[in-house]
Amino acid sequence: MAILAGDALLTLAFRLVADNAALAADPRVIRDVVVAIADASGTDGMVGGQVVDIESEGKTISAEMLDYIHSHKTAALIRASLVVGRCSREASAPRSTSSAALARRSAGVSDRR
Repeated sequence: MAILAGDALLTLAFRLVADNAALAADPRVIRDVVVAIADASGTDGMVGGQVVDIESEGKTISAEMLDYIHSHKTAALIRASLVVGRCSREASAPRSTSSAALARRSAGVSDRR
């Protein structure tokens, strides 16, 4: 049941993106959001980390292996949420804002001189 619940939630994530696609002024935002969620969820993210986690059950593992599991499960999903948030924020920024200004703003650098 837990696996099916996870499958349902992941599918719901893509459904929510699709349902809100019309709100994006630029279709590339939707592409970036879908890629971020897919990468964080797939074999290089949550699924890959979970496989290693399951294979490690009952075994003593190295700190590096534990770090791998954490970075590919929880951290991958947290990173994806930050990327999606950035995509959403950039999509809602005024079109006259340059890419350089967006990068400075994302980095917390003021445009004031």
